[in-house]
Amino acid sequence: MCNTFRVLALVLILGFASNVSAQAPAPAADPAPAPVLAYVGRLSESNKLVTGARSFEFSILDSNGDVLWTSGTQTLTVTNGLYGIVLGATGMPALPASLTLKADLHLRVLADGVQLAPDVPLEPALQASVAWDVIGPFLGDVSGTQQTITVNKLQGTPLDLNPAPTAGEILTFNGTNWIAAAGGPETQGPTGPEGPAGPAGAAGIPGATGATGATGATGATGSAGASPFILDGANAVFTTGAVGIGIDPPNPAALLDLTSTTQGLLVPRMTTVQRLAIATPANGLIVYDTDIKSLQVYDSVGVAWNQVADTATTGSVTNVTGTSPINVATGSTTPAISLSTVPVTAPSPSTVAQQRCSLSSLLLR
Repeated sequence: MCNTFRVLALVLILGFASNVSAQAPAPAADPAPAPVLAYVGRLSESNKLVTGARSFEFSILDSNGDVLWTSGTQTLTVTNGLYGIVLGATGMPALPASLTLKADLHLRVLADGVQLAPDVPLEPALQASVAWDVIGPFLGDVSGTQQTITVNKLQGTPLDLNPAPTAGEILTFNGTNWIAAAGGPETQGPTGPEGPAGPAGAAGIPGATGATGATGATGATGSAGASPFILDGANAVFTTGAVGIGIDPPNPAALLDLTSTTQGLLVPRMTTVQRLAIATPANGLIVYDTDIKSLQVYDSVGVAWNQVADTATTGSVTNVTGTSPINVATGSTTPAISLSTVPVTAPSPSTVAQQRCSLSSLLLR
């Protein structure tokens, strides 16, 4: 026995007969074919496709479940679950022509007395006995018959062509109906939404150099670097080692070692008034007096400026003239001359003079 049945496919072809009104008398006419329904189904038992002979009964029901037509028992051969039959064909009751105009019809199938579920809906379709003969009125957006068809709507919206359209007019929607109206100029529609950003393009060539910006604020002073000099107010103090200029390393016996074959030491240059105006000159202070054209060395013991002597030459002293404290004394073997120093009063700027000792014709014996 069959445990489980399923209907997997349906092919529907309906035909029916009607009285065709001839446009002109015909000597003979082929009889109109009776309406038929071709059905193909698939049968399985316990999830396995059936192969073999089975007894079927087919019924057409209306929307209330009332049986409008039944085929009676039909023995069909099932192969790999597939079977087919033409309902209303020879060997069973004919299908009433009235069924072709009804809606909401269903086909019920019994296999070996077991009802297959669910009932199969019969979809309404254009039904014809021959290609040029349509039975019943058209429904939906069109009306009339095969010979006179009228389009009343476009997808449910009424079509109003009264008055009749003229050449060049177009169909337009006025908010209620489709009407004929003169075509107007094309207008640009609204701007659509902005599309997504495209990928970045290749980098362009560098632009011209811009103008120099304003000078920024002065940065903070950095930390002091290493140096042998120590800053003491406005003075730079060097307390250890020696300073070498033009030589490395400097002579260890010198505090300042100046070495050059093209340059010399240039001491401060000033007039006599400026030299004498130096407050508390240090012992050994050296300046160059531009008035008397000589180097001056300060003697803090004698509290006097002394001129640096010219280059000494060799010779004999033949004569000595002068006033005290020039002393001539006789040594143990040869006479000797000793010169004593006396303080020198600084001359005024307007009466600068050089003091000289004249040594002449003194023969020491």
